[in-house]
Amino acid sequence: MKKTFLILLLLSFAATISLAHPPKKIVLKLAGQRLSVNVLHESGNVEAHYVKNITVLLDNKKIIEQHYATQQPSGQTAVYDIPDLLRKHQNLTVTATCSKFGAKTQTLMLKK
Repeated sequence: MKKTFLILLLLSFAATISLAHPPKKIVLKLAGQRLSVNVLHESGNVEAHYVKNITVLLDNKKIIEQHYATQQPSGQTAVYDIPDLLRKHQNLTVTATCSKFGAKTQTLMLKK
């Protein structure tokens, strides 16, 4: 009885993990002080499996953390105006985290 329960528990856990996946790709576009973020993360059930947050670091310092409760079926998009961006900064790092499993990070090296 205990073995059967354990096997069923492991199978249900494996099924849940197999349906969850981290974001596939992050596309960053920078135009002056405006950062456009497009997170590719397909989901058939956007209320349960979605990009739960996007975090933006400027030179490894967190400047933005936005939380979500749903997404479009293909992923999440966001646009941020960052006034301090034109100063002497070296990199911009964006991380998108899945509500079920995993995260994806993309770094953009800034020109001096």
